Amino acid sequence: MAKIIGIDISDKSIKIVEARTKKNEVLVLNYNYTKLKKDIIQNGEIKDEKSLSLIIHDLLEKATPGPMKSTDVCLGIPDYLIFNLFEPKVEAKDDSGQLDEIVFNNIPIESNDVFYTNKNETFFGNKSKKKYYKYTVEATYKSLIMKWGNFFKKNNLNLVQIISNTSAANYAIDEISKKQSACIVDIGEKYTNINIISENDVVYSYSSNNAGFLITEDISKIKISADAKTIPWPEAEKLKKAFNPNINDEKGVNNVVGKYIKEICQNIQSTIELCAKNKNICVNNIYIIGGGAKINSITALFQKYFDSSNIKIECIKNKTVIEKVSEKEKKKQILEKTQVDKVYVRHSTSSILQQKNLDLLFLQAVGICNAYINTGPLIFSKNKIKNILKKEQADIKQRINKEEKEEKEKKGSWVKENKKLVQLIIVILLGVMLLPLAIWYRKNNQKKQGELYQNAEYSVEKKITIKPQLIFNETEYQPGVLMSRVVEVTIEESVKYDEALDLAIEKANSLVNKNEKIWPEIINDIEEDNVIFPLNFEFISYNENDVSALAMNEGKERYGTNEFILSGLEIISLDKKSTDYFLEIEINYLVNPGIEDKKVSENLEDTQDQNNPEENTETNEEKETSTDMNKEEANENIDENFNADFLKQLLEQANQNKFDNYITILDTGVGYLNVRTGPGKDYDLIEQVYPGEVYELIDEENSWSKININGLEEAWVNDDYVEKTKK
Repeated sequence: MAKIIGIDISDKSIKIVEARTKKNEVLVLNYNYTKLKKDIIQNGEIKDEKSLSLIIHDLLEKATPGPMKSTDVCLGIPDYLIFNLFEPKVEAKDDSGQLDEIVFNNIPIESNDVFYTNKNETFFGNKSKKKYYKYTVEATYKSLIMKWGNFFKKNNLNLVQIISNTSAANYAIDEISKKQSACIVDIGEKYTNINIISENDVVYSYSSNNAGFLITEDISKIKISADAKTIPWPEAEKLKKAFNPNINDEKGVNNVVGKYIKEICQNIQSTIELCAKNKNICVNNIYIIGGGAKINSITALFQKYFDSSNIKIECIKNKTVIEKVSEKEKKKQILEKTQVDKVYVRHSTSSILQQKNLDLLFLQAVGICNAYINTGPLIFSKNKIKNILKKEQADIKQRINKEEKEEKEKKGSWVKENKKLVQLIIVILLGVMLLPLAIWYRKNNQKKQGELYQNAEYSVEKKITIKPQLIFNETEYQPGVLMSRVVEVTIEESVKYDEALDLAIEKANSLVNKNEKIWPEIINDIEEDNVIFPLNFEFISYNENDVSALAMNEGKERYGTNEFILSGLEIISLDKKSTDYFLEIEINYLVNPGIEDKKVSENLEDTQDQNNPEENTETNEEKETSTDMNKEEANENIDENFNADFLKQLLEQANQNKFDNYITILDTGVGYLNVRTGPGKDYDLIEQVYPGEVYELIDEENSWSKININGLEEAWVNDDYVEKTKK
């Protein structure tokens, strides 16, 4: 038989297995597993198709021990998306539609959205020369199946089977034979599903939300200190799995876990007893699967409950329906009874998993493959799913065409009825189309006018890059360097490396001060492909205020005080040379026209003197002459009709008023100046400004100045550290 891929998907994870048969045995070829981020799948429905496609392809390509080559997929879906209807009895076969009517009235799905995932027919008996049949029905949402079918089709995969996770587990557990009845308890994160299996069919089921999430949540609420501090979630999860009723527990974890396990056992007992009473099926073997199966001592605690519950299960053995005998003979018929007074609880085992030493994590994914291999497509064939998808697409296309036709007819009649309104709309559209031309004309007409304002304050953009060294000892401090420190973080939980790194960065950021930032790259060597937990990460931190102060000092050295404004800066990278670390910073300044970069000029003069002493003979006077000629050539292009004298007068007036009622922040010795809500040190601190920055002066009071910053109503700085320019 060809290879098949079984996919067990939940909201939190994906387990995927590729298998085939060999001499009547199922062989696991390749397998893979990953956790899912939030909101990729929600309640079994795809929410982020793009991300899920990338994940599926990555799992197929990077499977262990090698890539998966099959394109046929069997999908297992959570039990809470499957609705069971056991033994509805109908006259004749299903052609009459009686079964559909019974199903539609008894499951919470709209009749046009019902999709049968399983429908087994059994002859029930004759009565008044009519045949009666009973069915075991499983159904889910047709819309959900269509979305999954289309998703796999887009990813060059064929969806050939849908099966519930519990039914899939039935095909992987060694102890369950085809004729044996058993109870499979799947303790998941959201739900605990209890299913009675008989002859490979689910004949009775029950679900509750007493599951892993609620247990961990209640443990995390336990107070562990007088200041009401509670147990962190990761630790609560570990305590749940390490549960041991035989050890004294001061925190009260045993009480929480024991309470939920007792409730689950009570639900199991009720389900088993109801199944015996209503279905005449006796069960005395319970198999635990799912994430809850990893809770320490859970099997022993289940067994202890059922040993002390005095459970009595009574079933009728060899019950038959004899239609051709008299009532007297029926009464004489001896019905042999079977009693069950002992229930056995155990973890599930699977020889298929043992081939590859796989964890029970893959039990249901293996069962999905085994169900298909042993029985063929249980639900629908490739051709059937293709036909369903084809019909669905045809219906959608037909509906769209019909809606478009109706919309066109509606638009045509509306145009005729509103002729004047249509004319008005056309005029408005023409105006909108001509508006860009009018704007372009105005801008082009003002272009020359704008050239006269090129010498306005802070109109020249400058971008530079610096690489200051990071130091970790205050005794090594000197101008031009940045103080830093190493932040160490330990991650104890065993997760993938990328997830561990994200957790470490988040934890490191929580450990630093307000204005301190973590560079999101580790500085210690870690082998990503061979990580051992607990895992230590080392990061470098830097102070944002120190970086801003360094940028302001760099601007002063290059352009001079009051000749520039710091308009932006960005940390580009962290570089290492030998044992030293350097932070690459990109800085943007707005500089007054005509101001030269002193550092660039010095470097250029040194380079010219060393490399081209003969060619570098142009004097400063010649440079100025050349500049003046360029300016004259530019001025020749000014429109003759333009009133240059008037604009020149405006420009002179603007130059006379520059820095009118403005203040410049001076050096404070600490690299910044505090901004407060009022004129005094007793007022609240709301902001910080930096040396060289310029702000509009609003008011003055008691040696304090009110400035305009970020639209704040009250922003005051101390006059001792500002320079004012008034009329």
